[in-house]
Amino acid sequence: MPIHYLLPCPNCEHQFSLTTSQAGQPLECPECSNATNAPKLGTLKQLPVSEGSSTTPTATTNGTIGWKRYVFVLGLVTAVVAGIAGVSLYSYSQSLFTPADVEGHISLIDQDLDQCSPVVLWDIWHDPSRNFEEGLGEWAEPTYARYNKQSAILKNFAYGLLGLAGLGVLTLLSSFAIKQ
Repeated sequence: MPIHYLLPCPNCEHQFSLTTSQAGQPLECPECSNATNAPKLGTLKQLPVSEGSSTTPTATTNGTIGWKRYVFVLGLVTAVVAGIAGVSLYSYSQSLFTPADVEGHISLIDQDLDQCSPVVLWDIWHDPSRNFEEGLGEWAEPTYARYNKQSAILKNFAYGLLGLAGLGVLTLLSSFAIKQ
């Protein structure tokens, strides 16, 4: 329990209780609402010690405590939300990635369609890795390639979110450097 010191109000002489943490801060008298500054720590410790519970003055903030709190909360919220979103998006992008069967696809490309049996042509047409919904163009993008492109885009976006989470952590840490 901190020690309370008695400080008389310069306006109404009402004595109110102060702790050492309020030394040097602007205060407001609870009786007459007069704004005054608390004495420095050395002068405060020379005041008489409060025996009973007296009214504690309200500290008026000059804006730094409020800004410190806002910067801390902003950094914390940014770090948590962007971090969770980045990790979730990264794991989802990893689930989309499909390793390519390069040798199998090269063997399909190297086949001359005129020399293939109808069974092989049927298998090529119904191969789930090929996209023949829009017809047989000169080139059809396999499904795995489309998902791998989406995976790469989402992974880069996840890296951006994780970078934003890092900035949130830096903002959170910088809130401790703000003087009160």
